[in-house]
Amino acid sequence: MSKNNLNPGSVYKNEALMQRIFLAGLLCTLFSIDAVFIGYLRKLIGQKVLIKEFSQNPREEFYIYTILFVGIFLILYFLTGYKKPIIIVDNQIIVIKANNSSKTYRKESKDLMFYEFPEQKEILFHFKDEVISMNLDTVKREELMKVLGEA
Repeated sequence: MSKNNLNPGSVYKNEALMQRIFLAGLLCTLFSIDAVFIGYLRKLIGQKVLIKEFSQNPREEFYIYTILFVGIFLILYFLTGYKKPIIIVDNQIIVIKANNSSKTYRKESKDLMFYEFPEQKEILFHFKDEVISMNLDTVKREELMKVLGEA
């Protein structure tokens, strides 16, 4: 449990994790586009495994389109959240983009009573009127501690 000793700054999602998400999305998208249109990878895989033309096997077609959807989703997730901070601490205002809701909380820093880490991957901000829970899976803990004033 810690008192209100915040330093001005921002906390972003882990950059290495976001880059891995982008690369995974890019590879999934390129693989599925190649399988549908070009087929170079299909030729390489076809040397080891017997596969038919693209539209001949509905199960394979479903898998390719599913991989395409997942790839596009991962790329969009990367683009929407790459350089947007999830916690912004200013001298008078704290802005928290909580993971468990799509709501952005904007509170005054004087209303922050304390914050605590009940679990390894979670932080609770206790304000005068409510408690905000945040998942820390995509955040570097050192960066968070620096902004919160403990490091």
